[in-house]
Amino acid sequence: MPHEPAYAQGRYWGKVTEQALGNSKDKGTPEIAIRFTIQGRVNPADPDPQAPLLACPINDRTVYLYITTKTADFVIRDLRNLGYRSDGFSALAPGSPNHESLVGKETEFICTHESYKGESRERWSVGFERKPLESKMDAKEMKQLDAMFGKAFKATPSTAMPAGSLEPTPTPQPPAPETEVDPPAEAAEEPVETPWSGEASPEPEAAPVSHEPLQGVPAGQTKRAVAAAPDDDIAF
Repeated sequence: MPHEPAYAQGRYWGKVTEQALGNSKDKGTPEIAIRFTIQGRVNPADPDPQAPLLACPINDRTVYLYITTKTADFVIRDLRNLGYRSDGFSALAPGSPNHESLVGKETEFICTHESYKGESRERWSVGFERKPLESKMDAKEMKQLDAMFGKAFKATPSTAMPAGSLEPTPTPQPPAPETEVDPPAEAAEEPVETPWSGEASPEPEAAPVSHEPLQGVPAGQTKRAVAAAPDDDIAF
């Protein structure tokens, strides 16, 4: 039976418990291993950094950061998000004279799923703050851009209706109940009371929760509480 990932894809809050600096087993690539304990799941419907976490199994997971000329900038970004202050990788090694410990640091960790040898498995990474998009073009450049491609827009007219050209769609109303006609007086019957069965009315189903990506949370901020007690621990 295929192994299913224990954690769903999403953002989780974790606390670092261990770190190491070494080389990968497969290719000998320099790598940083950061082990952390999951504290709870970040609520995708509530972007407040101080919002309670959603309950989830509490287990340890490990992030592997591979250091190459192409990934170094991203690795440094992740370390800075964890509060790392040193200007080199050697300080990550526990035996280093200038050792800087990440143990106890808290931040977001992101879980995604990937296929490995025909099975789906978890892949963890350090969360990072997403900066809002901004336009980096001045008024003169925008005017030149419109002048360059204005004819192309006119040659492809929009099929959308102009704003305000449509009447607002009325809200559908439920059909009016049929009017019951009272029977003649001689045919009237005593109302029959239906005894209560003792069963409670079913509770409405919970609304689905959105899973849109959120803004990252800066390292060092501690979540207030987990919304509910976590489930039993699950094995790797």
